[in-house]
Amino acid sequence: MDDRLWYENGWVILAVLIVAVIFGPMIYRTLQQNDMGGFESQVTGQISQPIFGQPEFVFTIWHLHPDDIKNGRVKITVNSPLLRTKDKTKMEPKSFKVWSPNRDNELSFRFPLSHFDPQTKIRVHVEFSSRNVAAHQYSLCWLGDGWERTPAEPN
Repeated sequence: MDDRLWYENGWVILAVLIVAVIFGPMIYRTLQQNDMGGFESQVTGQISQPIFGQPEFVFTIWHLHPDDIKNGRVKITVNSPLLRTKDKTKMEPKSFKVWSPNRDNELSFRFPLSHFDPQTKIRVHVEFSSRNVAAHQYSLCWLGDGWERTPAEPN
């Protein structure tokens, strides 16, 4: 029998190092994401219907994080039979080096529609990632002239 302690055995140390190299960066990134502040945003939507031309859905987003958000990206994906694309889905990303808070620094996205029907839903999916704020994503649904209320929301 070997009288050495577990940490004196070279094979055990090699196995521990291999596990640390493989799983260490993943655990570190997870811990780093959990320590970051959350992303709070406000959104608006509107149907713009010019006298001449096609209507469009205008989606606007701004953040309420107390500090500037750095090196990030907002990706908006809209899915609706009203869109003027073949697959009825359109994705628009916007990247930024610095995004300051409040509505003065809003990001607007325009999605052309073939026509407007207030009974047809426009689904919006928001994905957000940055260097100094935790990644976040959520979905909304535009119906008629406002955001569709979910059953869990109070009246």
